[in-house]
Amino acid sequence: MERTPTSLQELAQLVIDVQGTSARQVALRAEAKGLKLTDTTLNQMKSGSYKFVPREDTVRALAELAGISVEAAFHAAGLPVPGPPLADELPPGSDNLSPKSRAAVIQMLRVLIDLESNHDEHTEHEEQPDAREREEPDGAAPARGGGARGGDARAGEKTAAPAGVPAPEDAGVRPEDLDLAAHPYMELSRDRQDAAWGDVGEESQDPGDEAGA
Repeated sequence: MERTPTSLQELAQLVIDVQGTSARQVALRAEAKGLKLTDTTLNQMKSGSYKFVPREDTVRALAELAGISVEAAFHAAGLPVPGPPLADELPPGSDNLSPKSRAAVIQMLRVLIDLESNHDEHTEHEEQPDAREREEPDGAAPARGGGARGGDARAGEKTAAPAGVPAPEDAGVRPEDLDLAAHPYMELSRDRQDAAWGDVGEESQDPGDEAGA
């Protein structure tokens, strides 16, 4: 009978049991298969001392090594099952967008990710554990800060609201009632882009035309 893990700790233990060897040997097998999983990560997960949010490729590696579905592995890790890559669904010509337009698209995606994350929290009446951090390479300190100002937020990672700007959940705003264009992060993005790009893309006016007007 197939075991269905209900937590990240149970998932890691299932990997060890199915592989029938040490975490070190499991990591070597994972490497041989092109999977990303270290013995340090596996041991921490098994002992319950893992303090990170596992990356997607880590959960997929656990699923394959445990012999269970990807969906079951993500559920055990307490993470939503990712859909197909968004890049595959972008319309033709997306790669030809100007740097300013690309920045606007990326900022809008961050807002949508933030809104959906907040919506899930309100729906489930659960708080995201503050102790869990984004997964980093072995030996590196967990990443802190960043957010919308850092420019390196990853998919699924909440961005910090700018100083003086309340986050959507603090203002009691539901995602479905929020006007994206009025989102504080979008306003901040527009201000930042205007300051960086000025009037790029607008037609310049000849001072001589104004004088003759």
